[in-house]
Amino acid sequence: MLSEGNIISRSTTVTVLPLPKSWTVESARPFLRELRACAETVRPLFVVDCSETIVWHEVAVYLLLRLLEEAMKRNGDVRLAAISPDGKALLEAMGVSHLFRAFASRTEAVSSFQRTFARAAGVDAIRNGVPLAGAGEVLGPSGS
Repeated sequence: MLSEGNIISRSTTVTVLPLPKSWTVESARPFLRELRACAETVRPLFVVDCSETIVWHEVAVYLLLRLLEEAMKRNGDVRLAAISPDGKALLEAMGVSHLFRAFASRTEAVSSFQRTFARAAGVDAIRNGVPLAGAGEVLGPSGS
C-alpha cells in the first residue's frame, strides 16, 4: 500500500500513500498501523494520493488528521494530491481543510516539498554567509 516517492535529500524521502477507493472502519485499522510504522522516521514527509478515492467518509478525514498529527510530532508534513471536489467539500464541512495543502497531481505535491527544502537551504546559506548561485552580495550573520 505504501510506496517511496522522490528523494529530496540524502536523509529525507517523500512517501506517497494512495488512499483506497472507499473507506470502512475495518479498513482503517491496518492502514493506521502502516502509517504509524512509516511515521517513525525523522521529519516524515507524506503525499496522500486521493486520485482513486471515490467515496469520502469521515474515517478518511480522521486518518488524514492522525497522519498529520504523527508527521507534525516529528517536524514533518502531509500534502494531498488529486483530491476530488467531494473530498474537498468534506474537509471543509468538517472544518479541517485549512490544515492541508492540496495539489492537482502527485508530481506537483512531491515537487512542493522540493521547493520548500530549496527555500530552507537558501535561508540557511544566507544566514551562514554562504553565497548562492546567481546571488549578488552575501550578508553574513554580523550584517557585513
